[in-house]
Amino acid sequence: EPDARPGVYRNVIAYDLHAAYPSAVLAINASCETKNKNGIYEAPNGVRFNMDRSIFIETLKTLLKERENVKSKLKTLPKDSHEWRRLSI
Repeated sequence: EPDARPGVYRNVIAYDLHAAYPSAVLAINASCETKNKNGIYEAPNGVRFNMDRSIFIETLKTLLKERENVKSKLKTLPKDSHEWRRLSI
């Protein structure tokens, strides 16, 4: 089982998707997998990224598409319905 004690660990990366600006992340293909000092995309802090495929970016695209689907579904439901309450969380 993984060690679940709080602290700082080597070779562990955490992404805070709540604070991420998905469109900005997608625009520069920003992930630890695409970080490259010779990359063609540059973040405001000077970190550069290449165009390689990234599991993180693909997952982010999937999450954004699913969010779009849920928001569309919410528009068709009465706000007092059980399904609207379930999906609006």
